[in-house]
Amino acid sequence: MKAVCIKIESLRIEPIQITDSRSKVAYCQPVKRDQPLHCLLPAQWQVFAILLALAAVFITSCGSRTYIGKNVPSPDGDTRLCITVFGAYGRSYIEQTEKEVAIYIKRGASTNETILLDHSYHFVASDLFWTVSWNSTNAVTVQLFDWGKGIHGQWDGPTVPTNHIATLIFNLDKQTGKFAEQGK
Repeated sequence: MKAVCIKIESLRIEPIQITDSRSKVAYCQPVKRDQPLHCLLPAQWQVFAILLALAAVFITSCGSRTYIGKNVPSPDGDTRLCITVFGAYGRSYIEQTEKEVAIYIKRGASTNETILLDHSYHFVASDLFWTVSWNSTNAVTVQLFDWGKGIHGQWDGPTVPTNHIATLIFNLDKQTGKFAEQGK
């Protein structure tokens, strides 16, 4: 069986082939004492291992995104605003990228809830966060902000958000029984 081993010497990679007819396990030995030698898999498995590693890098860096969210109940506890902010795929959440903000307003128990609002917005921001203020069971305000381009917010520290991104105000429409954004 032939195995390909790699000798790493001053950033130069040099393949060494070894044949061992006594066993099916590939192994490598250093040519000189104290010379580092890293043995890899047999040659046909090396291509598979490299493709597997590239796929893992692609999946973890390009196919995922950060999201944060929270449910905020109304004063009577029967209605709740659910907000989820999604970062860009394959990017850090604190980078200045487009964020998707999904807002739902729901009423009732989770087993029998009624969706009163389901809307998404898109904003360009860094570490996007929000505050939710229920004015009454029928009116709620969401303020979106960040701390500046590339700056990670400190919620438990002395810093205060400096960049106002948007204010969204939702009121219950008595005729439809659904929430609507004020001004739309």
